[in-house]
Amino acid sequence: MNPAAWNWWGPSAAAWGLGSLSTGAAITALVKKATAQQSAVLTVPPTTYVLNYSSVEAVGSQRASFSYNVDGGTQLFGGAHCQAGLVDGQPPASAAEAQLLNAVCQVAYGAPA
Repeated sequence: MNPAAWNWWGPSAAAWGLGSLSTGAAITALVKKATAQQSAVLTVPPTTYVLNYSSVEAVGSQRASFSYNVDGGTQLFGGAHCQAGLVDGQPPASAAEAQLLNAVCQVAYGAPA
């Protein structure tokens, strides 16, 4: 995936110190591996976020709901706006959160055009 395809990527990438996001192929491979292991979760690379990919639901044409945890902690629930680049109504606060947003949107909608 070309990270520039997410409209929110370019303005924030330098601030996060990120050169790229995980590709759609990488996220798909993680989902397939987790499925083969009969697991509903995957660790979002290169973070400590653990996404329950089976909880990801597309909402309308640009949003998604999901559940996750951080480093095996308490289950949390989130909302993503894939086009605007928001997690729970706010821009990602870190590179790891940007990767989580990307993974959620990849699972919900696939790679952006």
